[in-house]
Amino acid sequence: MNNNIPTFAFTTTHPRFVREIITEAEVSIPHVGNPTAEFIKTSALWDTGATNSVITPLLVDKLGIKSITQIRSLHAGGESIADVYMIDIVLPNKLVIPNVKVSKCAEQGGRFGIIIGMDIISMGDFSISGQYPRRMVSFCLPSSIHVDYVRLLQQRDMLIANQKEQRDNNPKGNNTQT
Repeated sequence: MNNNIPTFAFTTTHPRFVREIITEAEVSIPHVGNPTAEFIKTSALWDTGATNSVITPLLVDKLGIKSITQIRSLHAGGESIADVYMIDIVLPNKLVIPNVKVSKCAEQGGRFGIIIGMDIISMGDFSISGQYPRRMVSFCLPSSIHVDYVRLLQQRDMLIANQKEQRDNNPKGNNTQT
């Protein structure tokens, strides 16, 4: 990790198993050329199954933004032509991701205003962990550590085996000091 690059991270804790990861976020029109643009608070659904980030029609209307192009969008409901917009997104760690191209999705009943897709998630480290039923969701940008759960479990197992061996070789009440 390069210590000269600022790192931004956040962790949310959930007391039980979660089926959706929804965090706070803020969005605005791009600040390049619009330095006084105001951010609007919204909720963001984090979706590793979404290739790109998307915005709801309600949030498009609130921002008053115009489409910059259209794309063919493949989604759970099939295929459609979707308008594309350029926005700035502020994540819970206060990191501004500027000039994000987002396509418009179907309205989601106000549950969230944007979907954070793999275009943003893959820029950093993203994990869901915890001991059942508690869950922790963490995101760090830029990537700062390689997490290898296989190696971590092997190291844990080796530590447990070493501790057991030490206990077996030194039963209680048997002082090995001379």
